[in-house]
Amino acid sequence: MKNFVQPGENLTVVAPANTDSGDLVLIGAALFGVAADDAKNGADLTISAGGVYNLPAVAANNWAAGAKLYREATAGDDLGKLTDAEAGNLLVGVAVQAKTANAVSAPVRLNPAF
Repeated sequence: MKNFVQPGENLTVVAPANTDSGDLVLIGAALFGVAADDAKNGADLTISAGGVYNLPAVAANNWAAGAKLYREATAGDDLGKLTDAEAGNLLVGVAVQAKTANAVSAPVRLNPAF
């Protein structure tokens, strides 16, 4: 197919900030993925837009397996962490297992179709 660009699971983007391998990265308003390596702000960065990753979560939240998970958009210590609160937050995937309060990370299945 002459207009095919790439499969899309791994994307090379410009790092929006200094980034560590394993960080959940948001590009623009809706493109997200997990950083494959470290990158300085403005450098090329490979992100994975699909798969299951253990990511930082809002400790106070608890949820069941299969819950929709969002990237916390408010300022403060929880910025960028997983939450089950939809309002004002970007949907990034689905909980792979239940999370209890006080757990600081949780496995999430990223959905590359978002």
